[in-house]
Amino acid sequence: MLARRGSNGPDWMYHSHYPLGKPDDSVDELVPCEIASDFSEAIRCKWMRAYRATVLMCRRSLQVSCDLEKAQGKDLFKQIDDLASKGRITATLQKMAHRIRLLGKLGAHGDYLDIDETITQKDAADAVTFMKHYLEHVYILPGKLDEGDSPSS
Repeated sequence: MLARRGSNGPDWMYHSHYPLGKPDDSVDELVPCEIASDFSEAIRCKWMRAYRATVLMCRRSLQVSCDLEKAQGKDLFKQIDDLASKGRITATLQKMAHRIRLLGKLGAHGDYLDIDETITQKDAADAVTFMKHYLEHVYILPGKLDEGDSPSS
């Protein structure tokens, strides 16, 4: 926070706070609002350099998507594989989804040895990038195709 001394006396006045500005946390309107709000929060967390929170919110976005897509399975691992087996996501997206799942697990619990101990800036950036591709593949592109399906003259 930045404060400045007032011109009359010893009083301090609020001027601004850091970081200045705000991230572009907009999400395409074709993404269901339950997912969009979580993913917007992930973007804001990354901007604030809260990397654990970033991967947790990306994982949450992924979990909500699996639930909305009615993915079968008692846990996120099985739900991701179910989406892949149904052709809802590609093998590459499946692999990245499992990476997000593991990063989210590490961010939440911090005691898993199957990935590094630290959530890095790169991990957070990768998580956000992956979720953008995931949302594009699962919601945005199909929605745009549906919009274009109306018969033309």
